[in-house]
Amino acid sequence: MADSEGLFEIIVGTYEEYLLGYKLIKTDQNYILKHSIASHSHKASLRCVSSHNKFLASGGADECIQLYDLHSRKECGLLMHHSGTVTSLSFTPDGHYLISASEDGSVAMFAVGSWVLDKVWTKAHKGKGVNHLAIHPSGKMALSIGSDCTLRTWNLVKGRCAYIVNISSKCKRPEILEWSLCGQYFGLVNESNIDFYGVESASVVCNVQIKNKISSIQFLKENKVCLGDSTGCIACYNFLTGEEVWIIPSKQETRIKCLGFYENWLISANSNGIINVYNVSEDETTPHLITSQETSCRITCLTISHEARYSVVKVFLFFLFFTRLHLMECFCIMKKLKEQK
Repeated sequence: MADSEGLFEIIVGTYEEYLLGYKLIKTDQNYILKHSIASHSHKASLRCVSSHNKFLASGGADECIQLYDLHSRKECGLLMHHSGTVTSLSFTPDGHYLISASEDGSVAMFAVGSWVLDKVWTKAHKGKGVNHLAIHPSGKMALSIGSDCTLRTWNLVKGRCAYIVNISSKCKRPEILEWSLCGQYFGLVNESNIDFYGVESASVVCNVQIKNKISSIQFLKENKVCLGDSTGCIACYNFLTGEEVWIIPSKQETRIKCLGFYENWLISANSNGIINVYNVSEDETTPHLITSQETSCRITCLTISHEARYSVVKVFLFFLFFTRLHLMECFCIMKKLKEQK
């Protein structure tokens, strides 16, 4: 028996202008990735994609942001504020805002649902291109890096830039920046080197250097971080000690373009267009591949949507409220739902 809803959905953007989606489905024997989305709304390569609850946003070299409703599986809007490639998209954790960054040097904040432009910083990095923007798990602040070689802290509550740090001596081409899951640390990549900063100390707490260029990073639980490199290798480190935890060696020597993480699943996408899903639960000393999918496209970006999984719970709560089921009956239903997954 297969779970038609899927455990979660992997959505990727490609150089070929396509937006593709795959649901991870558990069957009696194994796991499979079932094709769920195929959209050709962009007129140039996609560079970034982000999702929150039922909404999905994608940005590309065509300077547009396409909006989708994952419930109806239809397009629900088009944002054309930027005059350059859209380099970064992120929903705030509460889902109230969508924040975008672009090579035109601007950062924009849109109200989710109405999609009204709430705030825009036209020269967020002195007019230079904004390479990446990462929102803190609290949703109250964000970090951005740009072509002006500065790291900027944004106060999202007051809507202004709070701090500016020149990182030209440490990072000539800042492109990758991510927050840890707890929000107490963030990682800044410089070629084959990554510095981990502590928020409280405002200084580097650990540095990790690998042999090849780092092409993607993904924080996991318990002070762990995954680094994907230009040869296709994925290595996990303790970002407080720098100790290597495990490694997935490269088999095809193709660059890891994106990494994603949800619960106990690690998702990778390489430049050959292959999506791999690994189990990285605490019971496993080293992750093992549970399923793989060939997309026949060159993947550029990735996001994970788990709205479909929670829809089962929502239906159950709705049913519970109106029927006032006996407590033991509730437990029985939840047990059956769990067994189906």
